[in-house]
Amino acid sequence: MRSFLDQPAIQALLRKAARVVIACENEKDAETQARTDAHHAQQRDRVRGIAPDADVQLWRPPAGCKDVAQLHAQTVQVTDVAASLTAPRTAPPTQPGSTSAHSSPTPQSAGNETRPR
Repeated sequence: MRSFLDQPAIQALLRKAARVVIACENEKDAETQARTDAHHAQQRDRVRGIAPDADVQLWRPPAGCKDVAQLHAQTVQVTDVAASLTAPRTAPPTQPGSTSAHSSPTPQSAGNETRPR
């Protein structure tokens, strides 16, 4: 399989781009981080060769996040929690045959049953 940067469609997109951001990772140890950073620097240089007019940048997620996927997952969880805290509350559904507080007789109808004379 060829590198994605060797694909003509990818190169065409890169040549049209004003900015290209390469997402890096935070690795578990210094040795792995150095190796990964070197690969990303090579990737940046390769993209600059394909798209010399583009602003090519390396981006790293904040500390505590491995990569953009983990950052996204944390952001989605926070958003979901915030949405649930601001959502209007609804009454729990009632079971068939049970009555809720809202199904009691109204004052006008209470005691107006028809009795035989």
